Amino acid sequence: MCKGWITMALALLLVLAQGCNNAPEKATAEEKPAVAGDSLQSKKCYAHLSATDTITLVLNGPDSLVKGVLVYAFSGKDRNVGTIAGKFNHDTLFADYTFYSEGVESVREVAFLRTDSSMTEGFGPVTEKDKKMVFTNHQELTFGNQFFLSPQNCR
Repeated sequence: MCKGWITMALALLLVLAQGCNNAPEKATAEEKPAVAGDSLQSKKCYAHLSATDTITLVLNGPDSLVKGVLVYAFSGKDRNVGTIAGKFNHDTLFADYTFYSEGVESVREVAFLRTDSSMTEGFGPVTEKDKKMVFTNHQELTFGNQFFLSPQNCR
């Protein structure tokens, strides 16, 4: 359990040290998120910001090996801080999200659709497989605009 808390604290420190600005800014050509076919060679930051809820996503690495930090902070719920590791399949990132909530480590699959101006979280039916929650069928995912993450300047 101590190891879990240390990992969670390190992930939180990473988010704080490399966090995203709260005010969205127009991205320049160099800061613009990559589109399908491009690789993510540098750090990219995204955020969903509302009056009550925040999601921050920091990505590093090429499309074939994306790593990063994902934080969910929803009003009235426990904050989830964790790491992601996965890869892009065309314009969609599929990654394992390893996070801690109430001191318990969990793993679930996440999906984000990348466009030239955003990352949108996907949702669909899930099942437990090998001690993690995974989508039952990637073709059944829906990408609404409920969790639209806009590009942010990384600090």
